[in-house]
Amino acid sequence: MKSGDKFILTTITLLFLYSCSQLTKPKENISDTTTQEKLEKVTIDKEYLIEEKSIEGFKTEDIYSAKSSELTYEEKLRAFQTDEGIDTMNVVSVSDKKGKLFDIVLYDKIDKRIQKIIIESDRCKTKDRISINSTLNDFTKVYSDFSIEFSYISNSFWVNTKKLNSENFYLDSECYRGSQDGLYDSDMAIVNLKDFDKNCKISEIIIF
Repeated sequence: MKSGDKFILTTITLLFLYSCSQLTKPKENISDTTTQEKLEKVTIDKEYLIEEKSIEGFKTEDIYSAKSSELTYEEKLRAFQTDEGIDTMNVVSVSDKKGKLFDIVLYDKIDKRIQKIIIESDRCKTKDRISINSTLNDFTKVYSDFSIEFSYISNSFWVNTKKLNSENFYLDSECYRGSQDGLYDSDMAIVNLKDFDKNCKISEIIIF
C-alpha cells in the first residue's frame, strides 16, 4: 500500500472512532440543570418578612423551637450592654445558605421564651420593604407617624412607627448632627428629624 493511501485510511479510521465516541457520550440534561439553577436562585434571593413581634414564625414571648429545616440554628452566648452593665445572654443564631439572618435572644438557658430578635440581614424586610441599609428618608416616607429616640444606656438612636410598635430600627449614630444638650437628661430622649442626615442608614432592627 502506498504511503498516501495509508495516511488517508488512518485519517478515516480516526474520524470514525471520534464519531462513535461522541455518539456514546452521555448528554447533559439541560432541563435538570435549568431547574437546579432556578432552585438555587430562589434560595439565594429568599426574603423574610418582619411582622409585629415576629419573623419567620418566631415570635417574642413564645417558647423557642426550630422551625424551617432550610434554616440552621446555632446556640451560643452573646454580650449585651444593659442599664446594669454588660450582661451575657443565651442566643440562637439563625442562618440560611446565604448567611446570617438574625439572633433570637432567650430569657436564659432554662427559660426558652424569646425575649427579643435582633435582625442582621437586609433580606429581612417589613411588608413596606424597610430593612437594614434602608435610609431614614426611606423610613419616613413610608411611615409618616415615625418618631426618633435616643437612649444614653445603650448610647443609640432608633426610629420607630406605631404600625410596628414592637420593632426598633437602629440608626448609625454618626449621622446625628444635633446638639448633645438634653440627650442625657432622661433614660430616653425624643430627637428631631432635622438633626439627622436623612440618608442615614438603618444598621440593626430589634423585635421586642
